[in-house]
Amino acid sequence: MKTKLIILICFTASLVSFAQTKLSGSVVDATQQPIDFAEILLLSPEEKLIQHTYTDEAGKFSFESIASDSYKIRVNNLGTKQYETALTISQDSTLAPFVIQNDKMLDEIVVAAQAKVFERKVDRTVFNIEQSVHANNSNAKDLLKLTPGLKVDKDQISLIGKNSMQVMINDKMLPLTGEELINYLNTIPSENIQKIEIISTPPAKYEASGNSGLINIVLKQAKHNAWNNQISTGFEAADKATWKISDVFNYSKNKVSIAAAFNASTGYNQEIGKMDLHYPTETWNTVYRETRKNKDISGSFQLDYQATPRTGFGVQYRGSKNTQETTDKNQVGVYNLVDNLLKNIDTKGKSAPDFNNHAINLNLAHKFDTVGTKLNIDMDYFNYITNKSRVFNTITSDVNNVVNKEQQAQTTGDQKIDNYSAKIDIEQPLSFVNLSYGAKVSFVKTVNNANSFNFNNQTLVNEILQADHFIYKENIQAAYISATKTISKKWEAQLGLRVESTQTIGESVATKSIEKTNYTELFPTLYVSYKMNDENNFTLSANRRINRPSFWQLNPFRWYINEYNYVTGDPTLKPTYVNAVNVGYTFKNKLFINASYSKITNLASQYSNIDSATNIQILKQGNIFDAASTNLSITHTFDTWHWLNSQNTVSAFYNSSKLIQDVNVETNNGMGYYFNSNNTIQLNADKTFQAQVDFWYQSKLNNGNWKLKPMYGLNLGLKYAMLDKKLNVSAYMNDILRTSNLRAQATSDGVKQQYNMYNDNRYFTFGLSYNFGNAKIKVKERQGSNKDIINRK
Repeated sequence: MKTKLIILICFTASLVSFAQTKLSGSVVDATQQPIDFAEILLLSPEEKLIQHTYTDEAGKFSFESIASDSYKIRVNNLGTKQYETALTISQDSTLAPFVIQNDKMLDEIVVAAQAKVFERKVDRTVFNIEQSVHANNSNAKDLLKLTPGLKVDKDQISLIGKNSMQVMINDKMLPLTGEELINYLNTIPSENIQKIEIISTPPAKYEASGNSGLINIVLKQAKHNAWNNQISTGFEAADKATWKISDVFNYSKNKVSIAAAFNASTGYNQEIGKMDLHYPTETWNTVYRETRKNKDISGSFQLDYQATPRTGFGVQYRGSKNTQETTDKNQVGVYNLVDNLLKNIDTKGKSAPDFNNHAINLNLAHKFDTVGTKLNIDMDYFNYITNKSRVFNTITSDVNNVVNKEQQAQTTGDQKIDNYSAKIDIEQPLSFVNLSYGAKVSFVKTVNNANSFNFNNQTLVNEILQADHFIYKENIQAAYISATKTISKKWEAQLGLRVESTQTIGESVATKSIEKTNYTELFPTLYVSYKMNDENNFTLSANRRINRPSFWQLNPFRWYINEYNYVTGDPTLKPTYVNAVNVGYTFKNKLFINASYSKITNLASQYSNIDSATNIQILKQGNIFDAASTNLSITHTFDTWHWLNSQNTVSAFYNSSKLIQDVNVETNNGMGYYFNSNNTIQLNADKTFQAQVDFWYQSKLNNGNWKLKPMYGLNLGLKYAMLDKKLNVSAYMNDILRTSNLRAQATSDGVKQQYNMYNDNRYFTFGLSYNFGNAKIKVKERQGSNKDIINRK
């Protein structure tokens, strides 16, 4: 297989076009001084991009391998179109210098078009954080909760009615899933986030991970020849308060760009829940509350250097530290079938976990002058360390509160994840097709140490799965190629293929067991677009994806809640595979209709194994289902009135699943519905005072072994900009009616389980932010603007 990968890369890299004619020119300002790094676009008469390049230090540029034909040439400087003309090329030509405005002459230019808070595009949904009331005093996890159609649980991010999604930062995949991912997203402040993209059908360039697509969190970048600093503070109040402060600094001058951010917070959050277990002769009613005091500190630093107009490189660091002081209380009332109390089981626990992570990226970007070929190289290191220790005391008493049994114990669990990766991406426009190809290697090692101690005799519990040293290694090699072709004025197609080879080793020292896997899979992608006219557009996409198990799901250690409940992983878990097809229709870029079908194989799920004789509930992991999902969604954007932008989505879906393992779990199939309305209201003519009114509703939903009851939420927010939009004040109320708590039901081993969970969903936030710096060039994001200079890597 490795030989095939090498042949594939060498073959694609050898595809180059033959030179035909050459076009040269230069760009100067009104005083005839050369302007470097102006972007030059060579377009077809229909404005299809043929080639593009940048001027060098002498202000010169050139295009080679150009067919004799008619073209348009466009000159952009600092993200603004400066010049455009039509021309016909039949032989080597040198154009007269283009005279444009330089940065000093652009001091008073303001691009006033403002990006919408929510944008629906053909292949993705965009949440523009900078324009929303959530731009301050929040974090990446909370913003994902507010993104239309996403569902964020304690250990998973998914699309409503579908399965899990993977997360990227600036197009780079995070090597985390489950609870580790959620903890990491808590450390990224909203002040450092530009936008969030939900990519439903990712091209072959991206990793094949993520059953339902990818989430790309785009961080802010420095604007050219400017510096800016934003300092923010605020609080979030639910049952208790959390205080936050952050600072984001961006600087860009000539060839150097610097971006730095710092964030700190301290405060409380909690989880409250109820659980009822209906055994054949007893009912166990549980009420629990977990309160966490959090202290978070995080920071990032990025340095980019544009060595030449065509070559740049950079380095980036991100790190965070989170410490917690957690108390939990678990009260169980055991009743007979006529509701007479038989006994009480009360558990109180304390823990002080901490989470630390470090990420380093080195990158190189080069643009070839000849045919517009681009080369990007990234090398990454990621380190994630957790230390957990929980002490708990369980008291069992009778109806008269006479203690019959008392147990004290401690559970400890340490985890260290190290990930090294490198990738190369090449974009090569040819005369007949645009190619994109590349390769990636990734090496992951996780080390888990876990122990359980019985405080009654201060000795280690000798049961073999309660003291373990578990090591897991995962190596992935991947290569891809993607071809995009504009067939005609109406038809465009993209075809891609990604191959990933994976080797894993899971070793449990305690059980002396080793689990090995070695598999190679192909992941094709197809995208076809038909533009009937300027108002009607049709799309068809299909792809195959994979979802590898989370690291915690593979760890066989038992994490005890009390003597009757514990969670354990399974090192034999296999990946989940998804084949999906999507058909879309767009009208006037305001009405979007999408129909999709997904077939899921080896779905990994958490399920309960309940022993009615001992009343012990074990939460296990297993590939227990094959599943399918059919979805129809309609999104409409209403912006006829200048003061209102309203995006409304309604979805209907049918989920089905069947058991593929011999487990006594009830499967649930059925329809579900989802509606959300996101409304941005401008309250004054200057658009400095805006309100946000959001509402969502999810009907009852059957998915795998779960039955979910209806839930909905109403959110209100205000944002006011003062002092030439330098000072921003925001306030937001989430889940005002406290109706978004999760209510679910499942049946395992004949025992019905009912859950009602509330995770501080109703909260109020208030934030202040102040921007200052060199604001001579005020460029705000607008649809259709040139973003690749700002977001250059």
